[in-house]
Amino acid sequence: MGMPVYVSTTANPKAKILVYAFLDSASDHSITKDLAKRLKPRQLGRKSVEVETMVGEVQKEEVNIFGDMLIKGYYGGEVALSSAYEWNEIPNSTGEFANHTNVLQQPHLSHLASKLAPQWIYQ
Repeated sequence: MGMPVYVSTTANPKAKILVYAFLDSASDHSITKDLAKRLKPRQLGRKSVEVETMVGEVQKEEVNIFGDMLIKGYYGGEVALSSAYEWNEIPNSTGEFANHTNVLQQPHLSHLASKLAPQWIYQ
């Protein structure tokens, strides 16, 4: 499920931005171009990665790699991300993203409910 988290950089840890993140341990870390412009993390280089299109074709795409980002952890403190790939956008399906209603069901995130837009915006 996509959950709201605060992201910042090691260069400016107090300038946190509230974003949605997919919280699982199997995925590569990713950042959208829009967030990269706002956050200004340190660019580590570029990489050619294979991505699968919606019709099942594999294509190569050049992406920027950013580093030195911090995510505010559930129970305080911050978790450092060593690197993240930059993408144009988040996935089309936002049905698994948290909103001001279903975030109330997550005790560690309920205090964020007033900062999230109403559910109808996501549908």
